[in-house]
Amino acid sequence: MRHGSEPRAGPPAGKRWITTWLRSLWREDEPTGWDDAWKWHPPRADGLQSTASLGLPLTVTTFPPPRRIGPLRRSPASAVLSLAALLSLLIATALPALRAETPPGLLKITAKPSFLPAQRDWQRLGVADWELRHLERFHRGDGHEGWNIAYKSLGLNMTGVLARPYIDEEEEIKYPMVVLGHGYQGGVDARYRSVALDFARRGYVVLAPTFRGRAGPEGRSEGVVQIGRNEVIDLLQLTQLGRKLEYVDSLRMAVIAEGHGATAALLAIERSNVFRAAVIVSPLIFSGMPEYGYTGIDRLRGLQQELFGRELSRPDLLRELYQRDMFRQARRIRTPMIFMHTGSDPGYRDQRRFLGVLAEHGIQPDVLEFPGLSPLFLTGFDDGARPARWHQERDAAWSRIFAFLEEQMPEPPPEEEAEAEEEVTP
Repeated sequence: MRHGSEPRAGPPAGKRWITTWLRSLWREDEPTGWDDAWKWHPPRADGLQSTASLGLPLTVTTFPPPRRIGPLRRSPASAVLSLAALLSLLIATALPALRAETPPGLLKITAKPSFLPAQRDWQRLGVADWELRHLERFHRGDGHEGWNIAYKSLGLNMTGVLARPYIDEEEEIKYPMVVLGHGYQGGVDARYRSVALDFARRGYVVLAPTFRGRAGPEGRSEGVVQIGRNEVIDLLQLTQLGRKLEYVDSLRMAVIAEGHGATAALLAIERSNVFRAAVIVSPLIFSGMPEYGYTGIDRLRGLQQELFGRELSRPDLLRELYQRDMFRQARRIRTPMIFMHTGSDPGYRDQRRFLGVLAEHGIQPDVLEFPGLSPLFLTGFDDGARPARWHQERDAAWSRIFAFLEEQMPEPPPEEEAEAEEEVTP
């Protein structure tokens, strides 16, 4: 009992170590009024917990003045202020490291993909055809930002993500654009958002569609999952909307996609030549042509319940396979391409067969194979237990991608240099 105070119960068991540690900052024989700090305080009306209810002596009036003041004798209030100053120093020291530039070829994806899809009232939103609607801004960083977006594709309301550098309306700067296609499950989750924001920090505009029937933090796109049919329309529709943005250089556009998104991207570059570069990662390959052994028929049969909700007859299955065929139009591919896969990809042999067909037509993509790694390792999150080889291989892959984009989409020369070249040219 101290200074005539009534006996009170001590702090809760879970907080005793805090008590012991803080008390070590000053002499025990000093009058501290510590017991007053552990009084129960009712919750505030606004639902926030008061600082006093945390059990921390944050107000000087709670404590009687100490009897002696010396260099080694501190009041509880001064101890807390010292702790706050120490934390401020640590934060100030850490901020420069957090803001440091990411080395080329290295994307730090540490967020585990988990989300609750936003519920969209499409009738209230009333997204018009050929409109790229900005919904909410989910990120605002040093020179770049991220938005949830909505648009229309074949009459369906689609969601997605836009990441871009800050746009200065007074400066007429046009940025290269990357269309980013997500993988097997979900929408544009934390992994793809990390990639999109990193590209934006490097000076790219990124549009990432949430394919029909899929959902992410940006919301659920209408329609049903199809894998390799109308998803290609969704991707090209968003590309068309993106190229009309005033700050996008429509002559420098690329597509990067993996998994199901890579299937749609591969079909897109067969149908359109708007892209200057394509990075195709671990796609599912299909062909409804008998000369290619109905490539991917077993894979499509395994997806029947997800795609169609029932088992199809063989004629119906072949019809669906033919509508996803990639071999008939393979000869039309003119977009420079990186084709990336691992030995454990679903349909790895189908991928090798497709590359053989491309070779028959004189098309030689830059093929990067990563044996021993899991599919979609390129956007895998770092849980702290990844082996060194995983980091090395992924960093090497991203380094090659960034170099490839710079090769295929070089920055145009300034107007002054272009005019000088025109004058010199006979």
